[in-house]
Amino acid sequence: MKFHLTCIAVLLVSMTLFATEALSWTVTGTGITECQDEDGQKINCPQPGQSCFGQDANYTRPAQTYNLGDTAAVVDPHTNLTWQRNDDDIQRAWQEAKDYCAALRINDQSDWRLPSIRELETTVDFKCANNLCINVTAFPNTELHGSYWTATDDSVDSGKAWIVTFAGGTSVAGDKSGSAF
Repeated sequence: MKFHLTCIAVLLVSMTLFATEALSWTVTGTGITECQDEDGQKINCPQPGQSCFGQDANYTRPAQTYNLGDTAAVVDPHTNLTWQRNDDDIQRAWQEAKDYCAALRINDQSDWRLPSIRELETTVDFKCANNLCINVTAFPNTELHGSYWTATDDSVDSGKAWIVTFAGGTSVAGDKSGSAF
């Protein structure tokens, strides 16, 4: 991961929110603008009460955006999360990834940490350009086939934590002794 989403900085204003995981932010749109029927065929978007109503295209939400004024970090104005744009391209076990984030210093900012699954999933862009489901302008070197750790433990198996893969924007629980960005 030449420069990835390994860590986020917690802004002082929102530290209390993250401590309880009672996050409050604007849900951005997925970028999906067309509706489909039960067979996957394109249709005019249905109205409330009609079959297939409730698809992403039925709802208008703000577009996913980032403040790109910095080459080392970007800010998501909808979540107020600051994201590392690039990392050191080293895959690590889960605890090593947490330690890497805790020791990270970017632009005099030292409050970096591994994101929760809910936080990292806010960076998934479901328009998926070239099968990569992330904004490549904000995160230019994201690994298509790489997995990215989150701080969220699997609720069934404490030896696992949640990871996000930006090839399709999927989330799965991975073994903490395994390697990911």
